[in-house]
Amino acid sequence: MKLSWLTISAAAFSLAASAVCAHGLDVRADWASGIGTADKTGAVYLTIANDAYHPEYLYSAASPVAERVELHRTGPSGAMTRLDRLEIPFSDSVDMRKAGYHLMLIGLKRRLRPGERIPLELRFSDD
Repeated sequence: MKLSWLTISAAAFSLAASAVCAHGLDVRADWASGIGTADKTGAVYLTIANDAYHPEYLYSAASPVAERVELHRTGPSGAMTRLDRLEIPFSDSVDMRKAGYHLMLIGLKRRLRPGERIPLELRFSDD
């Protein structure tokens, strides 16, 4: 199994994207919400384009601003499901916000400010 570690900075409360390209992936941090909520959670939405010659998979994420980061999908009924991985098809892209996916920041360690950039470490594999 080939693993690729990629660190990006997601813009909190900002639609100004920051992009990182590596291993045929173009990751754009689009938006974060729920910053500083009472339940200490937030959601990060990314757009990931895959220009590699095979599908790629996002397996996990981590951030120093949260105790853990989970990959979730919100279904049509509004029910949220935790996922083991997210496929980014060959020569295609996934806009998490439009597709119902998000990275859930759980156990925020501090209140985040609007416009603040938060580091995210993403774990990809092409298996």
